[in-house]
Amino acid sequence: MKLNKRTMSTLLVLLFLFITVGTLSWELLERILATTGLQIDWSVGPIGFDLRVLALTMQLNPGSLAGILVAFRTFRSA
Repeated sequence: MKLNKRTMSTLLVLLFLFITVGTLSWELLERILATTGLQIDWSVGPIGFDLRVLALTMQLNPGSLAGILVAFRTFRSA
């Protein structure tokens, strides 16, 4: 799919979903590895914005980057 005004919302939705899934998956992997005794923490953040009424923050990790790559590949293949 080519990026234009009509498909921009599709790309943003895909990015949001895949970044969220990738971040949560990486966090789950970190916690599973922690139960085996291997402690890793590659998170960066929190990154976000605060509008005084609404605040949105997110811990970015390698799963977030993987989510971005998968979102772009999915968008391009559609």
